[in-house]
Amino acid sequence: MIENARVATRFRREVGSTLAAQVTALIVNAITLVLVARWLGTSGKGVQALITTTAQLVASLGSFGLAGSVPYFVAASRDRTTAALRNGAWMLGVVLLLGVIVAVGERSIGGLGFEGHEAVLLALVVTTSALTYASALLLALGDVRWFNRLVVADAAIAFVGSVIAEQIAAGDPDAFVLAQAVAMGMASVAALGRIRSLTSAMPERALPLRQQLRVALLGYASGAFVQLATRADLLIVTAIGGGLSAAGVYSVAVAVSETILRVPQWVAQLLTPRVARAAVTPRTTVTLALAAMTSAAIASVFVVALSGPLEALLATAIGPGFVPAYAVVIVLLPRIVFQSGTTMLAGDLAGRGYTLYHPVATGAGVLVVVIVDLALVPLLGPVGAGLGASTGAFVTLIIFGIGFRRADKRRVETAPVPAESPFS
Repeated sequence: MIENARVATRFRREVGSTLAAQVTALIVNAITLVLVARWLGTSGKGVQALITTTAQLVASLGSFGLAGSVPYFVAASRDRTTAALRNGAWMLGVVLLLGVIVAVGERSIGGLGFEGHEAVLLALVVTTSALTYASALLLALGDVRWFNRLVVADAAIAFVGSVIAEQIAAGDPDAFVLAQAVAMGMASVAALGRIRSLTSAMPERALPLRQQLRVALLGYASGAFVQLATRADLLIVTAIGGGLSAAGVYSVAVAVSETILRVPQWVAQLLTPRVARAAVTPRTTVTLALAAMTSAAIASVFVVALSGPLEALLATAIGPGFVPAYAVVIVLLPRIVFQSGTTMLAGDLAGRGYTLYHPVATGAGVLVVVIVDLALVPLLGPVGAGLGASTGAFVTLIIFGIGFRRADKRRVETAPVPAESPFS
């Protein structure tokens, strides 16, 4: 009982500190978003968003989901950290190779929209992959405090870098992408230094790359589908929904709406390694999922109610060309509510090793997104893409809910006397 109380207290403290760091980072990132969009305009913001989206897709596809396997292996066996780092370095090489292939392909045949921006694309690919993996290791090791520091530092460095970029190369999307890459690179180096200090005295336990990939590949399709579901719509908007200007408007709408989603995403990152250590029960996951969806729904109501002031704010802060982003934000709000719950259920299932539902749920979601986008984007532009994203998120939530219920039923059958919930 005493141990359960300690677990509950520590978990609440970690959630609280994460929320504080998240709010701080959100404020800084919001200021950065406003300034960069204002400086670049709709077309320039579209170019920056296209480079960033492509880098995220390459980093996700090229890593084969290796970061997703870190909580499973490292949270319960910290002596595997060094081997996990080594495996991550190997996969970083694979990610870079895929980035080079994409960059060479664009320079050779064109058509992707970022010709002439290949160098900054590769820089962002590498730093995105490195920070994702290092962050997963920090959380698996239970060092939430350092993780939160890096979140704030990354946002602050990106802000300073963006201001410098505007002074040195005003209106150049590459300069702003490079500022983002530098921030992520510095955060990655700091994270790796902290990881080494935590594990330098530990004996090393083997973790063959093949073994880690076997677990990672179960969630790899899911990670790829998630990236496609949340980022392919930007590519579709660029291709058939109005070009780079429309992409710039859509990227701002996505960034604004996803600020609501950041908190449940980060709490889910805390949840997964704790589930792997059997420190959190399904009851806690359900509580967090309902709380996340309720909070997102309440925030959405305020966004809808404040339509006039928010449209005026967009026009004043960013520019009149971005006012249509508000209508896109409105149709994206259901997606944010659904995904707020999905992140908790997915994190719980990943921590328990039930990753079969991840590719099924996310694959169905991205299929729905693409179908709806292809039907509506030519007619409605970015608004059609928002409707597609929300519809796909609903399908994903339903399938994850089915998977969570089945996994919990199996847990009850094999362990009829569960530990007390940290929220009980």
